[in-house]
Amino acid sequence: MVLKDVGRFADGVTVEQIGKQTYPIAKQVVDEVILISNDEICAAIKDIYEDVRLIANLQAR
Repeated sequence: MVLKDVGRFADGVTVEQIGKQTYPIAKQVVDEVILISNDEICAAIKDIYEDVRLIANLQAR
């Protein structure tokens, strides 16, 4: 699967296409790949904050 575009909000944790070398490995160990919207990410961040007063850090390292 190739994404049409990569959102700017979560660009550090998403890729346009899983790499040719990493795909065979991921296929063996990953059960499911899901796509989520920026709105869903924002809602999750808000939920985490409201539940435990924690700010989720989404920066890639």
